[in-house]
Parts: sequence; C-alpha cells; structure tokens
Amino acid sequence: NREKRHFTLSVLHWSDYHNKLYSGSTCGLLHIWDILNRDEISAVQGHTDVVTDLVDINGMEYFASSSLDKTVCLWDKYSMAKRQEYIGHTKGVLSVTYSEELKLIISAGIDKEALVWNPFSNGLVFKLKAHNTSLIKAEVVPNTTTMVTADIDGYFKLWYVIYILYY
Repeated sequence: NREKRHFTLSVLHWSDYHNKLYSGSTCGLLHIWDILNRDEISAVQGHTDVVTDLVDINGMEYFASSSLDKTVCLWDKYSMAKRQEYIGHTKGVLSVTYSEELKLIISAGIDKEALVWNPFSNGLVFKLKAHNTSLIKAEVVPNTTTMVTADIDGYFKLWYVIYILYY
C-alpha cells in the first residue's frame, strides 16, 4: 500500500546481472524497480537536481549516477546507500561511464571537462580538457583503454589512457 509519489523520470538503466531497472528523476530521486512484479523496490533522495545518467560499476556491487547538481555519486546496489560523492565539476554533469579495463569512472560536464575518478578512493585522478563547448557524453570503447568525449558542437575526442592502479 505505497503512497503514490509524483516524479518525472530522467534516465533509465537496466542491470542484467541483478535483473532490475534503475532510474533517476528530475527531482534527484534514484529508484530500483522490479519489472516482473511491476513494483518500486526502493527510492532515495540521491541528488539535489536532475539525475542525468546511470552506469553499473562492473566487478563491484555499485552503480554511479551523475546530476545537474555538479556531482557524481557511487551507490550500493542493494542498500541504495551513498558510498561516495565526487565533487569537482563547476557546472552540471550530463554523462557518466565506467572503464572496466582501467577501473575508472569518467564524467562529462557542461563545464567542458571530463573528470576521471577512482572508485576505490575519493579522489580525482585527472581531468581531460580539450573541448571548447559543453560535453554531452563520455563513453569507453569496450576491451580497450580508449575513452571518447563528445561536445554540443558535434566534436568528439579520443583519449588513449595508460593508467596503472597500485593497491
């Protein structure tokens, strides 16, 4: 007997591994949905502005979210607890992706920068700067250490990254 809440979804992400649908909304909420039972499993206030993107962090029980509130957050897939909040963008973040090969999170922002984060720590690894306009997307080429960023003018940049993590 859940109380009906009104919100507008802004992004969807299906997790094959967990067989669940994750979503973000325009009011900053993050949701987990059981599609088979057509039920919302959980919802948490994740951001203070629109959630713009979601990505699985494969190999960890986490997913990452980006938002117009200038942050990228790391979430536990089961408890929906916020594990980390990455602050570094000066304007909203439109895209977030994850490189399994490099074990890094990449976020693309309206501030014309792609920021690269280590999900095992709370620090910024490095900034990718080369665009003259706002970034709309960051992607990783599967099975490589190549990243791609795209801006609103239609330009994209390829980034060949060599990065070694020491534990």
